[in-house]
Amino acid sequence: TDPPSGIVIDRDVAVPARDGTLLRVNIFRPPGSTPRPVLLSAHPYGKDNLPKRRRGRWTFSVQYRAMRQPSTVSFSALTGWEAPDPAWWVAQGFAVVNAARHGVNVNVEDTCDIIGWAAGQSWSDGRVVMSGVSYLAISQYAAAALRPPALKAIVPWEGFTDAYRDLAFPGGVREKGFLRLWSAEVRRS
Repeated sequence: TDPPSGIVIDRDVAVPARDGTLLRVNIFRPPGSTPRPVLLSAHPYGKDNLPKRRRGRWTFSVQYRAMRQPSTVSFSALTGWEAPDPAWWVAQGFAVVNAARHGVNVNVEDTCDIIGWAAGQSWSDGRVVMSGVSYLAISQYAAAALRPPALKAIVPWEGFTDAYRDLAFPGGVREKGFLRLWSAEVRRS
């Protein structure tokens, strides 16, 4: 659906990581100065890889279009790949941070740095939760293992903790299809 009005959007906000790298985030929040809990998603897919309008219709990633859905799925044009829909969560009273990590094999400390940064912002009430699918679920497990003080909850779905056993060689058989598709998509991001 079209992006809703009434959401404050801050794009490409710089977040310093402990290694000196500047990470970039997009922030979606309700208007006003009331501090909000933060919903974070951190991934390598490109925080600006959003649905695009083509021929009068909104489209999304080729991965998403390749998967059959049991019924029509609806989300706003602010929704990144595998990430929570900012329009829905902002309407529930959250500030949403969609973060671009620098690469797939980067240290989980990036995510923890973003968590700490988000908790200290004036629009944040200091509580950060994470949610998302697949890679975003995996990044939640990794961040939670380091126990950053501001991280209050994770909501991982369709994730795993052992990439070899659960993705590359499930049941001892090499997986060839999805990994090719996923790798190509990440290289494009």
